[in-house]
Amino acid sequence: MPVGEPQLVLPMTDLLTVDAAPTQLPSLVADEDRHSLGAWFHAYWNMEVAGGPETTAAAKRRDLQRFLDFIGRNVRTDHIDDWTKSVTRAYVYWLDTSGNDGRPFAPTSINRFLATLRHCARFIHRIRPFLAGNPFDGVPDLEVDDPEPQGLDSIQWMRIRSAAEQLCKLKTRRQQRPLRNYAILLCLYGTGLRISELLKLDYPDHYRDDFFWDIKRKGKKRTRKLYVPKECRETLEEYITLERGTIGGPLFVTKSGQRIARQHVDRFLKELAAFANAKLPADEHINLHAHALRHTRLRKLAHEKGVHFAHQQSGNIGWQHIWRYVQPTEQEKAETAEESF
Repeated sequence: MPVGEPQLVLPMTDLLTVDAAPTQLPSLVADEDRHSLGAWFHAYWNMEVAGGPETTAAAKRRDLQRFLDFIGRNVRTDHIDDWTKSVTRAYVYWLDTSGNDGRPFAPTSINRFLATLRHCARFIHRIRPFLAGNPFDGVPDLEVDDPEPQGLDSIQWMRIRSAAEQLCKLKTRRQQRPLRNYAILLCLYGTGLRISELLKLDYPDHYRDDFFWDIKRKGKKRTRKLYVPKECRETLEEYITLERGTIGGPLFVTKSGQRIARQHVDRFLKELAAFANAKLPADEHINLHAHALRHTRLRKLAHEKGVHFAHQQSGNIGWQHIWRYVQPTEQEKAETAEESF
């Protein structure tokens, strides 16, 4: 390929069709492109990324493209052997100083970018070894402080629920679906599911007998059944009876009967927060998003039932991620220090 700024297009659809056994993996890249970093990134995309959750695939696509753009600007080549440890370290430095439009990325974001590239480099090196060795050997993640909890405290949750109850009465037009929105809010809080997991549920296949069934979680994990608390069930049943109807299909639907999209939920949660914040001073405004409700639920479970219980509810495969959900707030740390003095 010509020297310059290589551009890799990783489309969400119309990807290269691949059907190869592990012993045939080198055939993923044509002979004329066997030294092209872009071509190997494309092969990695097809084998390891394509077909996964849409939001995850989109994030990994950005991770790969960002690094290829960096290589094009600074190394001026697309040759795979020019990706060395020195290039990786320079990339980390760029991300940590000016990679975000002249500003540094957050360390947690950088580590997520690096996780994608590290997995990609390992995939390539196993099939077509890099001349100077794996470009991630000896390149560690950035060390970060414990993440600040994103959940709501009890007063904030009370204010959000109160606002939601009022909107159910104010939004009287059928197409506004206030019961659906309230049911989504309660289910996100009451089950700790990710928004993507909740919106993939169908009725009645995945909701019956007080449980959500056969939930496809992040990665390859599945949860056979998950209890739905009583208040969530009551609102769900009211939504199904008065707004949705009992025909089979997606559990949460638009007015036209299509599965509701995540951006519609994001918009509703922002509207709900704005309604709750309207009577509050600026320093008490609530930042509401779907993941904050998951954090709130898992932190509550960890405090009341223990971390093991919260981990089981979370649907995470490993233990390393559960700690970000159960970190105490700075206020809780201060109160504990006073109480234990």
